[in-house]
Amino acid sequence: MVSTDFIAACQRLKDLDLSAGNAVVLDVAVTEVMPPSYEMPYRATLGETFARSGPAPARNRRGQWHELVQHLHDLRYITEAYFVAWHERRAADKAPLPPQLAHIYAGIRVYLAEEDYPLYSELAPFPDTTFTERTEWVEKHLSILVFRLSQFTSFDDEMEPPAGYRVGEQTVYGRSLLFRVRVLFAFGQQDFADKIYFDTSLLGYLVALNNGLGDPVREFMPTAATAELPFTLWRYLLSWDQLFAAFRKQNRFVANDAGNRMPYILVYDIEEQVGGAAVELSRQEERRRDRLQRKLEKRLRNARLHQETGGNQLGLRLLQLGLWRAGFYVGAIDGAFGPVSHAALRDLLAQEWDADRPVVSQRQLGLALQSGDENEGRVWVADLRAVGNILEAYAPASGAEADWEENAVWESINTKAVDPDWEEEILKRRDAVAQLYPDQRVNPLRRIYYGLRGLLRSAFRAIGKILKWVIDRVGAVAGAIFSFLKATVKRIQEGIGLFFEGFRYFTHYLLGKPFITTGPEREDGTATIMATRLVLDFDTTNFVSSGVTDEDITNHRNTLRRLREGLDFFLETVGKIFNLIGSLTTPMGWIRLGVLIAREVRRVLRGERMLA
Repeated sequence: MVSTDFIAACQRLKDLDLSAGNAVVLDVAVTEVMPPSYEMPYRATLGETFARSGPAPARNRRGQWHELVQHLHDLRYITEAYFVAWHERRAADKAPLPPQLAHIYAGIRVYLAEEDYPLYSELAPFPDTTFTERTEWVEKHLSILVFRLSQFTSFDDEMEPPAGYRVGEQTVYGRSLLFRVRVLFAFGQQDFADKIYFDTSLLGYLVALNNGLGDPVREFMPTAATAELPFTLWRYLLSWDQLFAAFRKQNRFVANDAGNRMPYILVYDIEEQVGGAAVELSRQEERRRDRLQRKLEKRLRNARLHQETGGNQLGLRLLQLGLWRAGFYVGAIDGAFGPVSHAALRDLLAQEWDADRPVVSQRQLGLALQSGDENEGRVWVADLRAVGNILEAYAPASGAEADWEENAVWESINTKAVDPDWEEEILKRRDAVAQLYPDQRVNPLRRIYYGLRGLLRSAFRAIGKILKWVIDRVGAVAGAIFSFLKATVKRIQEGIGLFFEGFRYFTHYLLGKPFITTGPEREDGTATIMATRLVLDFDTTNFVSSGVTDEDITNHRNTLRRLREGLDFFLETVGKIFNLIGSLTTPMGWIRLGVLIAREVRRVLRGERMLA
């Protein structure tokens, strides 16, 4: 079955074709075709998700679990010890242990008590009873949990400033504010080790924004008596774009009113391993190197920023944060410009050489990062003005512009990909970028960035590289390919899983499928079976095998109750998605269709409940 058959079936359903034949087409598409196409298992169990020998689709589900765990750790709902232990099990290809899951469930319980997300009120409450029921709840609502938690750790302006939050309150907003201050000022520092929520003793860190950002935030700075943070200050703390723009202006990355710009460069030492024997330079190459050295010496004399200058730590952290958000950096946001930061900066500049629409000239790009000698030592010199101009182009788009950019990537692939199986090639070759993930067993402060819009903008800036990777089957490429794959997989993880969950209910009604539970296995190897069939007019048929106990019936009833809770939300979501698919007319592949479905699901999760 191809995606056009599924689209046609949705169009017929939109026209109220409830025939058995059309229902079967829809059922086969969602339960058999979609899961391997999207590599998202249908009705996955925890055992299937973490079984490395199990179906390949489970690895995307594992990715959602890993993201959930990182967000819970960043917001300090789970401890660093459990975070490291989780990744030790992951690296050993083993499922998490029950105590680890229990620790995660305890963190989720606290989080839900501190949250005011309206959508949670439409779902079943987090179970107070058995470990199995808690696992089932998390598995069922994993997409929603991951989406919402990501807003609290994103710097893409994904979260609305909280109304009524007061400094020191023990809510998820207090945890999010603490996380942001740690990233901007003190990630990894010991004086934050025992903090869980932002409190009045940390207001000085926000006041320190005066030094780095200047006038734009000065009038909004809190004092010791501040109870509520100004709305405008929240806007800066939620948006890297606003922070970076203010920092660049304050430090004259851009020209002032008189047109003057001050040199602003970063100097750092990096020992790079270069293979092969030393090569003798020609006289022309020696002259070129000498000219470059003289130019570097002049720049160093005028240097505004050196790494060891403490007052510039905010600038270095913002630089790391910008590289992190664009998908290039996987280190700790610590203001120490070391080998990982250096590699990320080089990857960014290498991508810009191939960009379809470069934002700086080739001359500026060539001067953006140079190496030379200083005091008999080898140094690297980065022009932060040029780097700032480039990173500004990676600021994520929003709304219709973001949709257009994402569509442009897919249209380019559809137009130029000569292999009819290019979608399968993308899914098969994700392992080519697996090594780009940080090892969080060794350094738990290293981060994976999950912000979707920032990654999509990075991919859009390198359509050519993505096409080359897909069509020519080149090896792993940092930055663009990494961002494109992760953004695509993340979109599908968050959206298609929720769509499958809703369709599970839908097919039971549309096709008259029964909900079945089985009792414990008996001595003769058989088990009791209980089945309930519901149809659209809510007529009910029950089947109960002989030998059932009162406990079996109670378990079956509880299963139906849990399925019913939140049913309206899931059926509403599926209905809206079918309306979307039924309005599509152009042919497209399964992955492209999956991205469109997931885009609409994200709009539902954002509260934009009425789809166009």
